[in-house]
Amino acid sequence: ARIGDLKALIEAASNPSRAVRMGACLALRRMEHPEVARFLSDADPAIVLEAARAIHDVPIPGALESLASFRPITSGGGRDWDVPLWRRVVQSKVRLGGSTQAQALIAIATNQAVPSSIRAAALDGLGSWAQAPARDPIVGLLRPLPSRSPQDAAAAMAISLPLLTQETDASLRAVAQTAAVRLGLIQAPVAKQAEDESVASLAQILEGGALGARQRALEALARRRDPGALKILETWAGRLKLGTVPPGIELDLIQALQSNPDVKGSAVVVEALSAREKRREPKDVLGGWRECLEGGDAAAGRKMFLERQDLACLRCHKLKGEGGEVGPELTGIGSRHPRDYFLEAILYPNRQIAVGFESLLVTLKDGSSFAGILKSENTETLVINSPEDGLITVKKSEVVKRDRGLSPMPEELGTILSKRELRDLVEFLATLRP
Repeated sequence: ARIGDLKALIEAASNPSRAVRMGACLALRRMEHPEVARFLSDADPAIVLEAARAIHDVPIPGALESLASFRPITSGGGRDWDVPLWRRVVQSKVRLGGSTQAQALIAIATNQAVPSSIRAAALDGLGSWAQAPARDPIVGLLRPLPSRSPQDAAAAMAISLPLLTQETDASLRAVAQTAAVRLGLIQAPVAKQAEDESVASLAQILEGGALGARQRALEALARRRDPGALKILETWAGRLKLGTVPPGIELDLIQALQSNPDVKGSAVVVEALSAREKRREPKDVLGGWRECLEGGDAAAGRKMFLERQDLACLRCHKLKGEGGEVGPELTGIGSRHPRDYFLEAILYPNRQIAVGFESLLVTLKDGSSFAGILKSENTETLVINSPEDGLITVKKSEVVKRDRGLSPMPEELGTILSKRELRDLVEFLATLRP
């Protein structure tokens, strides 16, 4: 890369050695040269992914068209490179814009062979077509796009909207609905539609409707100022007092009771909220947050996980082959842990640090010290992954002091995130299954 011998690097693209081809790909990335796009056709999928990372992440504008026109092979097996490669293809289409790219994005969004997270990303890109987020959703850097007309995205999505509304994946339906609202294809928020429903209809929804419909009904009741709404909320306050409210709508009910000005001061509601607080176990560290365990929106949680820069989850955690390695791999974690594990890890990350990720500082008899992540331990030795020295094996007999460090995950997420956001994030993590 420093010599800049482009001819030699292009010739190396056909070398039978995988290592040589990977080296040439990375050298062209260093040079920020568009010829890196030729590695998108490499036989090795890991090299293809590195080429896509070079084009999008550096970025290399001269190769962006090549990345946007590239079509990954859908394996259906959840290979490590599938999702990070697809995400960069989708984002390149969003950045280039135009009718052709909008049509390509809707083709991805409606293709059931494509990973659901990628289909959702394609819909997100269409929904924010007119005013994309200033930060790139993959690398987190400021890369603002100019404002543009939503016409191309709206035209592409309008044709497939009936198909998307019948999608079996509830989270994808929600993302599609949000995108359609942003593009002006459908009337606004379902919550507003629920508000226009009669009181009797809202009461009926609360008794037997689907979870999302019940939550939206409570949102509508929180804003209504009429005797009928007051009666319904006080009836449900009685259920809250008895502890018979379904977990998925408990948070919504509590917030409705606390926010409706006609209800929140009534004796029935005050008594119900007091009874709810008294049921919390004093020694339960999650006692004040257990209403966040059920009923979240997985699509909203996914969006926070991938895009919220104040959370920066992917900087430390790897998900389907993409992300950092400071924290544990999250792929499939929903099948390995219950929901309260996720909630505790978010709120109190230092209570239970995952095996292999404990931060440690050891001081030896000779006065030297090492800090890093404890990777393994037995009766005689510690193996520490030090940022400065790599993997170090330390004899326990030489250790005079051993201090446990704090988790790199911040403790203040409980103050940054609202209870609804916490619930959405827990729901997303719970859906991460093999």
